[in-house]
Amino acid sequence: QVNALSYLLKPVPYMAFSKELDRSINRLKERKEKHVLIPSEKGMIKLDVHNIHYVESEKHKLHFHTTKGIHTLNATMKSMEKQLTPYDFYRINSYYLVNLNKVSGVEDEYALVGGDKLKISRTRKKAFLETLTAFVGRKLK
Repeated sequence: QVNALSYLLKPVPYMAFSKELDRSINRLKERKEKHVLIPSEKGMIKLDVHNIHYVESEKHKLHFHTTKGIHTLNATMKSMEKQLTPYDFYRINSYYLVNLNKVSGVEDEYALVGGDKLKISRTRKKAFLETLTAFVGRKLK
């Protein structure tokens, strides 16, 4: 009801308090909004990376599939991959760069992202599954 991150019972030992405070601060840091600026035909668009489900490449255009619709721009997948990889994005094939936060599962050779089934290339599948497993493990800590 009070949106607490955790709680401690009295009397509170210093070590337990210190450990819980560090954990709470780290969780709050993870919640901060992170943005990227992408060029558009009319200027620049500021997107919160948490709202991007995946980026799709099609004939020298990138389609950003977000919670608020699709944004299209002229850019290379390589440049976008470099910009988004620090925000837990992973390239599953030549055409898709997915937000690991939005991956809800994997079925055979497909990643389930934002209600869509995206093909994972055979050459990237093992590394993708390892990266996804490590990502989920970090989130559970």
